[in-house]
Amino acid sequence: YQGENIMILTVERVQPADIQAGNYTFPRTPVDGGLLTQITIPLELLCEDYTGPGSSDCRAVVSSVVVQNLPMILDQTINNSELASNSLLLSSRVADPPGDLQELVRQFPVQLLFAPVDNEFNNSNNTCVFWNFTLMNWSPIGIQSSVDETGSNTLCISNHLTSFAVLVDINGPQPDLSQAEKYALKLVSYIGCGVSLLSLLLALAILVSCGKSLNKGVLLYIHINFVLALALGLLTFLAGIETATAIPWLCTLVAALLHYFFLSVFCWMLAEG
Repeated sequence: YQGENIMILTVERVQPADIQAGNYTFPRTPVDGGLLTQITIPLELLCEDYTGPGSSDCRAVVSSVVVQNLPMILDQTINNSELASNSLLLSSRVADPPGDLQELVRQFPVQLLFAPVDNEFNNSNNTCVFWNFTLMNWSPIGIQSSVDETGSNTLCISNHLTSFAVLVDINGPQPDLSQAEKYALKLVSYIGCGVSLLSLLLALAILVSCGKSLNKGVLLYIHINFVLALALGLLTFLAGIETATAIPWLCTLVAALLHYFFLSVFCWMLAEG
């Protein structure tokens, strides 16, 4: 079957004639457009005691699909790298295998080849990933990424079967920070925000206690609200930036509060000017 976005869709029972060099390959002919997108499944996942042509021990049914025009919603961030799809999507399933499929595929990994959709990016920035339906995100776990012998295609070795694609880091590889450097950056951020918060609280106390003697009128209340909004924004950052990451609803709340408080800061600055 072929459609607008589905380039190839097949469901077939593996026949001995389909096995070449001890493996099952899909698709056996290039997809439209000539882009190489191929999966190679070892016969151990499909046949029990395969003895060559004429053997009747291959009972597995393989369903595979190649899809183009990946939705932009599938572009994700992994390990702080901004990734975009740079291949077709290939999904493959094996039904009625000769044993426990998860155990078999760990012993005999599948191999995938992907040609890049956009040759502008360096292949060394490509990452083989699969779609994790539990996390609703791409994941590179259980997949090894490398470049094939031609230097133009991405080779993926996977210990499970699911939906695969290649994502490219559009910003290039980022320098890895050591644990000491990460700790130093975190420490500087907390100390800086803490000092700023204490200074803002001191300023707020001075404005409230000496407000009448300053005789600033409406401008005094603008300053008080400005300092208060900035202090609450820093307090929200200090209290929630680390703890909220593990709780989705709390993370959403912290993000909303940060947007609100700092937007208020800009509004009070505008009122002051």
